Amino acid sequence: MSRDPVGIDAFLGSLEWVRARRARPRVMSISGATAGEVRVAIEAGSATPMANGEIYRNSYHFLFVFNGGQIQAVREYMDTAYAAAFFARLSAAEQEDRK
Repeated sequence: MSRDPVGIDAFLGSLEWVRARRARPRVMSISGATAGEVRVAIEAGSATPMANGEIYRNSYHFLFVFNGGQIQAVREYMDTAYAAAFFARLSAAEQEDRK
């Protein structure tokens, strides 16, 4: 599977775009956790109220990798198809409102 790379400036810009449209900070709830010798896996969900009244809900998996008692790496996985569709719809509605 190939993906188009996104530069750090574009990525940070997209995070700011989303943050500016939230009514309140993202709220996450942990639904499960598993720990091994050097890894901790967290299952979580979010419910984020947006300024337009919609609620952005997504599921996440966080993987923490430890080395010497310190976090060496963190990986975040989420439903990117849902996120893309939700924010595309939000963007389209904003553009329509500007007309």
